[in-house]
Amino acid sequence: LGENINKYGLLKQVQKYLLSTFIIRSGGILSESIHQPFSKDIKGKSIVVCGAGTFGQQLIKRIDESKYCNIVDWLDDDYWEYRRCCLNVNPLTTLLNLQYDYIVIGMVNSQASQNIKNQLIDCGISPSKILTLKVDTNDVENYLNQYLSLGKYK
Repeated sequence: LGENINKYGLLKQVQKYLLSTFIIRSGGILSESIHQPFSKDIKGKSIVVCGAGTFGQQLIKRIDESKYCNIVDWLDDDYWEYRRCCLNVNPLTTLLNLQYDYIVIGMVNSQASQNIKNQLIDCGISPSKILTLKVDTNDVENYLNQYLSLGKYK
């Protein structure tokens, strides 16, 4: 089995799956490490989070716990569904009336994230204000070691 793991790239696939799971469940925020899940550091900044799926919910939770930055608002196209689940999520149109440093797209799926980013750019938002999740897939093992060294994520 050991040689087939490398032959078919199964180890890398399993590592990427684990990393995705850790990122989703942690909201990408590792306060005990220097890992920054976005292309710019959001520490102390005022942000708007777009996306209320599992990753967006965990991101909001981790930021609230750590007070890492100030959440101005939480937005999603399906805001009404999330409100029915008692989450304080507003429509994307709310963005036009907000003051913020960055918009953080709280999605792990890169295609969905890019679609939202394109929507925001089409509305006149500067691309430099839009942050998406960044993970260097060449460094999967390093990320996994960071997550696994934190007992609460084991």
